[in-house]
Amino acid sequence: MRIAVVGARTWFANHYPEGWQHDPDVLCLDVFEGDYSWLMVLRNWRPDVTLFYRPELYPARYLDRVPGQRIAFLTEPLPAMR
Repeated sequence: MRIAVVGARTWFANHYPEGWQHDPDVLCLDVFEGDYSWLMVLRNWRPDVTLFYRPELYPARYLDRVPGQRIAFLTEPLPAMR
């Protein structure tokens, strides 16, 4: 199973899978909400599962293009949405 993690390393590195640096089935992407170049890397890698930290920072049209299961971790409070 190929697992990808999308989130700013500064804030979420302690949540990356253990031993990810040496595991060919784990891809951790250090991302910035002003740059979406990580999307092509992620799509071409074709993960089975992708964990997104702070997915609300990225347009849904980009997140919808990621293959496999997508799991969101919201780390900030969000206002009620209607």
